[in-house]
Amino acid sequence: MPGVAGSNPTPAGTITAVSWPVLFATRIGAECRVSGFIGSYGARNWFVPDAYLPEPVHSDGPYVGHEAICVLNVSDRDASLLLYFYFEDRPPVKDISVLVPAERTRHLRLDKPDQVGGYKVPIGVPYALHIRSDIPIIVQYSRLDTTQVQCTLMTTMAYPLD
Repeated sequence: MPGVAGSNPTPAGTITAVSWPVLFATRIGAECRVSGFIGSYGARNWFVPDAYLPEPVHSDGPYVGHEAICVLNVSDRDASLLLYFYFEDRPPVKDISVLVPAERTRHLRLDKPDQVGGYKVPIGVPYALHIRSDIPIIVQYSRLDTTQVQCTLMTTMAYPLD
């Protein structure tokens, strides 16, 4: 079994498994097969079900607590994104427009309205996020929590679904 100690090395071109959360990826020419769908290195729909922007805390350190989504666009075309915010106790906020230029990455701080189409994400309110793109992209979600002396950084790949 490839990647297991004591097993044969992985031959070139062999399908390999990536751990998150049991996500299989195969490179096929200029395409990538991920969990049963094919796209140009990514997916068009990504989901973050557990988002939460904590109250800003003034700490002695240089860090400000925040959430961010990192979007990677490896295509030779700009990616037009629409962000959808879903809440427990209110209607969703939809169609927040963001552009990620071709062959670039954008780190969108969710505590900065100018980076998310002018939308002010509510503080201290649980929500979920859907990122929709017109072309395949790759999305990572991070949260820096500075509400305690020991800072916590949590990051994960968003969940791709097409």
